[in-house]
Amino acid sequence: MIKAGSLFMVMDFGEVDYISSAGLRVILASAKSLKSKAGTLLLANVSAPVREVFEISGFGSVFTLYDSVDAAVAAAD
Repeated sequence: MIKAGSLFMVMDFGEVDYISSAGLRVILASAKSLKSKAGTLLLANVSAPVREVFEISGFGSVFTLYDSVDAAVAAAD
């Protein structure tokens, strides 16, 4: 999507209950790629276990985590 020119992306974690360090790297790489093009990556529906991994890894201070996709989209407007 980024290569195709998308500058705004919401990742919906609604069905994610585990994330590995590889997953964290993909998120970080996506965010950096979007940022270099003046884009934005927003994260929505992050479950408690995944949220805990984000906090432990320091991602909680890098990304704002939204309760829903609608809330993330509204924040981007």
